[in-house]
Amino acid sequence: MRTGILLALFAIVVVACAPVEQPIEAPTPDELPTLPEAEDTAEDEMNGHDNDPHEGMQGSEETFDPQDTTEVDVVFEVDSRNFVFLIDGEENPDMIVNQGDRVRVEFTSSSGVHDWVVDAFGATEIISAGGSSFVEFVADQAGTFEYYCSVGSHRQQGMRGNFIVQ
Repeated sequence: MRTGILLALFAIVVVACAPVEQPIEAPTPDELPTLPEAEDTAEDEMNGHDNDPHEGMQGSEETFDPQDTTEVDVVFEVDSRNFVFLIDGEENPDMIVNQGDRVRVEFTSSSGVHDWVVDAFGATEIISAGGSSFVEFVADQAGTFEYYCSVGSHRQQGMRGNFIVQ
């Protein structure tokens, strides 16, 4: 899908950069090459096209119904603003779960663009000011992991905390 988007953007750039004196005919959708739906990430990595650190990262491979939290063991409501995550008014608190728990992080941003990332579980979600979303994953390994915001230097400015799996 990413390759199709890139081809479409390339076609737009080519059309936009063409000399004005010549009539421009954009290719029809039937004239564009068809690409397979599935991404070949190994080929992308070999070709140096791994530019989006958030692409494809939505926690476990299980699918979840965003309206149904009955399958979820633990729900955290996380707000982000001014270089902090807030849970129940506490800044960057420890988030503690049991190994094997299905975790749902309901994420909002009161100000600015932020994301919520835990690398060990491939969990991330990015939103802009006023937005809300969620990420769900299974905490399938025990330990203490850092959750953080990877936008700009937010992590270095203190937008991080401990995600603890007992």
